[in-house]
Amino acid sequence: MLVLLISLTMIFLKLSTLKFYSLKEELFIRSSFTIYFAWICVATIANTSAWLVSIGWNGAPLSAELWTLLMMTMAAILAAFITLKFKTPSFAAVVIWALAGIYRRWENTLQRTIAETAMVLLVLVAGIFIYTLLNKFRTGKIKNRS
Repeated sequence: MLVLLISLTMIFLKLSTLKFYSLKEELFIRSSFTIYFAWICVATIANTSAWLVSIGWNGAPLSAELWTLLMMTMAAILAAFITLKFKTPSFAAVVIWALAGIYRRWENTLQRTIAETAMVLLVLVAGIFIYTLLNKFRTGKIKNRS
């Protein structure tokens, strides 16, 4: 997974230097790789957490709940950074999807703090998504030219 993450990071960085002049190019080239890159970033965070649990690490001195909150926050910060720096709303969309899944998983449980934090982070990342998307169209960086 780390090799895939490194490979996709390199592709993502290379694509970020290219100019795309149509909505088709943006969607089918840049956004496709960005979505894949974002999923691997989220999966790497999740798999690292799962691996730590599997080896018996209890997160000391922090609780498992606090570690979950930190991992979600790390994903949201990563989404904010990449989305704003590289103007890629599709990265934020993936993290929004992941946070929505976390919210749904924990919303009716005793771990309400996880669900509530997921929703707060989801709203923040969604704001960044909307801002970046609107800015791309407003500045003319994406035009619907086929």
